Amino acid sequence: MILTIQSGIPVARIELLDAMQVEAVNAYSKLGLQETPTLFLEFHGTDAGVAEQAELFDQIAENFGGGPFVWTDKAEERTQLWQARHDAYWACLALKPGKKSLTTDVCVPMSRRQG
Repeated sequence: MILTIQSGIPVARIELLDAMQVEAVNAYSKLGLQETPTLFLEFHGTDAGVAEQAELFDQIAENFGGGPFVWTDKAEERTQLWQARHDAYWACLALKPGKKSLTTDVCVPMSRRQG
């Protein structure tokens, strides 16, 4: 992500799900995502601009061993993915019926990054 930002790619939204969260989201939202750590990203701009941003990000991800990078310009598919991400809390609870959850949020400013 650091190289993405340094490259000037304007990421509008980004979320990281670990493999277990992806498993939970798949079951809860009836998706078929690969159950590995997954970044959800959103780019804003013209169709051509977003396509260029996605291509640049794909190259960066590939250079760091990430992938496959899959993206869509279809509004209904984007809505389905982001809704699944927003439902991740409920999806994780559904994985372990009867359990409770403690939620936290972590945000590390770019100025505090290591390396």
